[in-house]
Amino acid sequence: MRWTAARRRSIPAEATTGTRSILRDRDVQPLVLLVDDAEDVRELYSESFSNAGFQVDHAVDGEHALLKMGSRMPDVVVMDLAMPVLDGWEATRRIKAHARTRHIPVIALTGDGSEAGLQRAEDAGADVVVTKPCTPQALIVMVHRLLDE
Repeated sequence: MRWTAARRRSIPAEATTGTRSILRDRDVQPLVLLVDDAEDVRELYSESFSNAGFQVDHAVDGEHALLKMGSRMPDVVVMDLAMPVLDGWEATRRIKAHARTRHIPVIALTGDGSEAGLQRAEDAGADVVVTKPCTPQALIVMVHRLLDE
């Protein structure tokens, strides 16, 4: 597994007004939005995140993820990139372009481990880019790191 941290940022309090924040009360279980068109992948990661104490929501493509984020703001998004309807690159660009959601960390999952592939994910706005295959435990560690920043 190879991963790269695309950007580190501080989050101003006003950017999180009215949304779930990674600056949240520690008694609240963090919400992870898993976005992947493969049901078996969603189930595997979902079970692992649930067992690690996270709340989990799912989306089957980028469009579905954006709809979900309109009603339930996640603390972090785990986004597959190659999906039908609206791919993860475009969904990530839209998340990072909107003032209400740009502070939410996005972990991009990609099967393209080339420098160009990793760069494409970073250019879309991913905070962390992870090549597949990626173990659920490795993702959980990354989510904890992002939420503890």
